[in-house]
Amino acid sequence: MENNKTPLLVSMSAVVGILIGIFVGMKYQKSGHDQHDIALGGAPTGSCTAEGSSAQTPVLKMDGKEFFSEQLPLEIQMQIYETAHQGFERNSSILSSFALQYFKAKEQGTTDINKLPSLQELYSGKEPTEKELKEFFEQNKNRMPPNTKFEDIKPRLADFIKSQQGRAKMMADLDKFKKEGNYTVLLKEPNSPKVELDYSGFPSKGPKTAKNIVVEASDYTCGHCKSVHPQVKKFIEEMPGDTRFIQINFALRPDGTSGKMVRGGYCAQKEDDDKFWAYHDKAFEQSGDKEVDPTEVAKKAGLDLDKFKTCLDSEEAKSFVTKTNEMLNKAGVTGTPTFFVNNKKVHTHGDIIQALKESLL
Repeated sequence: MENNKTPLLVSMSAVVGILIGIFVGMKYQKSGHDQHDIALGGAPTGSCTAEGSSAQTPVLKMDGKEFFSEQLPLEIQMQIYETAHQGFERNSSILSSFALQYFKAKEQGTTDINKLPSLQELYSGKEPTEKELKEFFEQNKNRMPPNTKFEDIKPRLADFIKSQQGRAKMMADLDKFKKEGNYTVLLKEPNSPKVELDYSGFPSKGPKTAKNIVVEASDYTCGHCKSVHPQVKKFIEEMPGDTRFIQINFALRPDGTSGKMVRGGYCAQKEDDDKFWAYHDKAFEQSGDKEVDPTEVAKKAGLDLDKFKTCLDSEEAKSFVTKTNEMLNKAGVTGTPTFFVNNKKVHTHGDIIQALKESLL
């Protein structure tokens, strides 16, 4: 979970001189079968269309036998896929930042791709005034180390403010060039291996005969899971009638609050599915910087507290958490939230609703 009180000096050092790095988190919106338009603010939505691995040649020769990717254990397939996807994201970011560099330089009369000014040169902010620096310092003193003096960090404050200005200009231009259709990244996104998840017994919404199965693996103590929960709820409300949504909770720390909260979800579902969804929503409302008490969440969700407390510390509930984590680990879940559509992992940083909808059959 991110801490909103990150010291200013730490955040400054992470920003100054690394303007290109903001492109790593870009969002790739599908535009054709193998093409992706680029927009700042997320990560690849993904398109899972091919069965199994996309590899057409063996990837490993061992003990005299050649192996294709899809013949390897699923855990290995998923590791290979994640590595390939990280490369795809990084390379797409590099290409999109270069496109931005080109079009910005073109506006200034330079079109030779080998002689383009750097992004830092193209997007350097104006030098802040003494008054602006002092105002910024006073507004952020509580985020700086004790006894920090204005004169000591004045140059760094100036660099930070200029870098923030440059970032804002880059975001605006990137959005403009995207809307104008000036470029398209043509890299092909790697296909996710097909996984086998046992959905039986997990809470769901939508018809059980649906042709599309959407799975979310989330953790109640995960700050990002909490932040995207409204998008997930909206997707469920808007999903087509041939789609079923399944919630599988993953405990990042099974022996801590994380595990207790997932056990709470299991106990809520034992009462009935409606009580699970009530607990599910209340859990994300309550989660945050402070530790969450599953019993308090159950109370707010209207559960039978006597039954809930008995179930919460039962071996049955603990076994559920362990088995669920083992299943999701084998499917390549290492963090939350993780989404699968029709047994294939979907990268959904950014616009989750669009990413999931685009992955449906």
